[in-house]
Amino acid sequence: MDINATLCNKIVDNMMKYVENDKETQKEKLNYYIRVIMDGVGNFAIMLLVFLLSGFGIEYIACYIALSVTRTFLGGFHLKTGDQCLMMTFGVFYVCIVLGHICDVAIPAKLLVLICWILVVWLYGPFKSPQRPRYSDAKKQRFRIMATTGGCIVVICSIIFGKYVFSGCIMWVMIYQLTESILFIAHERINNLNAHKTFKGKEG
Repeated sequence: MDINATLCNKIVDNMMKYVENDKETQKEKLNYYIRVIMDGVGNFAIMLLVFLLSGFGIEYIACYIALSVTRTFLGGFHLKTGDQCLMMTFGVFYVCIVLGHICDVAIPAKLLVLICWILVVWLYGPFKSPQRPRYSDAKKQRFRIMATTGGCIVVICSIIFGKYVFSGCIMWVMIYQLTESILFIAHERINNLNAHKTFKGKEG
């Protein structure tokens, strides 16, 4: 039994007592947000312990914040289980921290990443996902603004604190998130194209 899921459902059920309108949609949103928070807190604590013991506590916290202010509002690939997500996230942070220590990103490259990020956010974001609730147009607009703001904060901090190692780490997180976003867009386009071909084939 998934303890997190059970606890999440109980919390949502209690909160739904105070919801009067559009209960189904509100329940879906509450369930998603609470589950994300619960999973996030647990994963954060586990990885923080590991990276603290490895001597990379500050870099990890910086990377975690950088990923939170970008991915949260844009989205991306989701794995099937929480354990898979934990291992994937750990791997991403580890690689970004290592790259931050051995490979600096030049300021022009940072600005180029930011420009590409803004284009992706406003042309394609936020990404649709079975794990996410349905958003209104106004909500999507707010998410685009938040994702843009988050990306700007990451890049600006990376430039301002350039002499510190964590500045390189958060920049690699930004590069990773941009790369994943582009791959996600390509994946969705291919799936849509295949679905269209299948539909045309059935019509024929």
